[in-house]
Amino acid sequence: CSSLAACAASAILLVAEPSFPALAQPPTAEALANLRKGYQAASEGLLPSADSMLSKSIDEWKKTAQPSDEVSALLKVRATVRQQQGRDADALADLNEAISILRAP
Repeated sequence: CSSLAACAASAILLVAEPSFPALAQPPTAEALANLRKGYQAASEGLLPSADSMLSKSIDEWKKTAQPSDEVSALLKVRATVRQQQGRDADALADLNEAISILRAP
């Protein structure tokens, strides 16, 4: 440091620099298109296709560290699709996971 003021300024910058985790990158255009297709399939009653596409979206959202409320919302939608297929145990597992994600610190 060339002066006391310069050293103090450097120290303040080092201390003030936040240590937040890196934010997730937004989902890719491909991931968003797949999600839209999943929602569309669900609304058209194409439940197996909707389940598959939503599962792929959930995996992508988790892999890319998207916000927990978004992952939870996707799990709730897939739970509805699975319940409509008569897959109550799978639907309940999705809902339990959604709650766990939202409760996590």
